[in-house]
Amino acid sequence: KDSMTKTIWKYKKPTAGFTMQDHCFKEANGFSNNSFSDSGIITAYTWWQNGIQYSSDSSPVFNFNQAGIWRVKLETKSSYGCVDSMSKNIIVHAIPKANFSFNTACENENLLLFNLSTVKNDTIASWSWTSLKGGGMDSFMQYNLPNQDSFMVKLVVESLHQCRDSISKQVK
Repeated sequence: KDSMTKTIWKYKKPTAGFTMQDHCFKEANGFSNNSFSDSGIITAYTWWQNGIQYSSDSSPVFNFNQAGIWRVKLETKSSYGCVDSMSKNIIVHAIPKANFSFNTACENENLLLFNLSTVKNDTIASWSWTSLKGGGMDSFMQYNLPNQDSFMVKLVVESLHQCRDSISKQVK
């Protein structure tokens, strides 16, 4: 009888891995690809955003077009054809919209500035008012006007997730 011996190789799958921190919309995404392979080398990367193929780069830049929860998936393929994948939800936080209004004040009256800032799906956590006439950290500001001069006021607001916006207005 004839016989034949054939060696069958079993290769390990690569390990798909990445980290990406939750971040504010339009800010750097803190992305890091840490995939590896113990058998062969990784020859292909396929990235997905919310089920849509996004990139085949090993470390692409992700541009999220709006705030919200994004499902990111990385699929890796080794030189032996073995495949692994990893998925993670990334939260992209909304940026606040800084705004304020102010009353009409006469000479020697108080000028009141009212915070009108908003942020979607978050909370404004801090306010910072600055001007040549002083500043404050409350949600409103008050200045006594000894004369009818005008001056610039800047309001910086920050959400609970440290997303910021600012606005400056000339007040009088």
